[in-house]
Amino acid sequence: ELVPATLRLHANFLLARAGGSPRSIQPAPGTAASRRFPYGIAIAGGALAALWWTGRIAALFAGEVQ
Repeated sequence: ELVPATLRLHANFLLARAGGSPRSIQPAPGTAASRRFPYGIAIAGGALAALWWTGRIAALFAGEVQ
């Protein structure tokens, strides 16, 4: 999937360099790049991992963090 994404980026760069306005070049339907990903889940998971790593998650559930 890296090659098609790189080709889309390169085509957009060439278009902008030629004086055209950059536009979104959509990935082909059915490819992994065309699927959506809920970033909120990744952000929440990262926040919980950071709290756990710093030891603050136990304090948060114990009501010690203000």
